[in-house]
Amino acid sequence: MYEKEVVAYIIKFKEQYEIIKLSPGEKNEYFMAYGNFLAHISHIFQRDLEFLSNYYFELLNQYETILHYETRYKIVQNLIMMRNKGLLKCDVLILKFFKLFKLQDKNLR
Repeated sequence: MYEKEVVAYIIKFKEQYEIIKLSPGEKNEYFMAYGNFLAHISHIFQRDLEFLSNYYFELLNQYETILHYETRYKIVQNLIMMRNKGLLKCDVLILKFFKLFKLQDKNLR
C-alpha cells in the first residue's frame, strides 16, 4: 500500500468521523471499515495516523452513552489493536476503558 492510497483512506475516514459526530446513535459501516483498516496499518504509517487514537478517545468521551453499540465496540477493538502494536500506553487505555464499565453494554464489558 502506498502513501497516496493511505492519505485517501484517511480523508474518507475523517469524512465519516464528521458524519458520526452528527448522528452518533446511527450505525455507520463505512466509519467502522475505514477505522478498522487504518488501525491495522497504524504501526506502518505512525506519523500519518497519530491522530487516530485521539479521534477515538474524543468519540468515546463525548458520545459514550449515545454511540451505536457496534460502533463503540469497534472503536474499543481498534484501540486494543493499536495497543497491541505498541502505539498506545496501557495505563492510558485502561483509564479510558474503566469509564466504559458504567454503560449498559454487556458485549463491551
